[in-house]
Amino acid sequence: MTISSQTWIMFGLMLDILGAISLGIPLIKSEREISNQTKGVVLGVDVGLNRSLKRDRRLGIAGLSLLVVGFIFQLIGQGAFF
Repeated sequence: MTISSQTWIMFGLMLDILGAISLGIPLIKSEREISNQTKGVVLGVDVGLNRSLKRDRRLGIAGLSLLVVGFIFQLIGQGAFF
């Protein structure tokens, strides 16, 4: 069973969209969420900000990974590797 080129392209585009959304989520935080991040300072360490930065980093890595895999799927669909 082989996967058609249209299927590769479709899956690639879906992964690209998910990757772009994952990259965009940290950029469009609400003002309330940003102001809440600055309220949890304990002994000079902002616990909420650290947690938020870690989440944003994970979302960024996931988004970039999805974009790369999506582009590779599209290239396979276009016949770039075969």
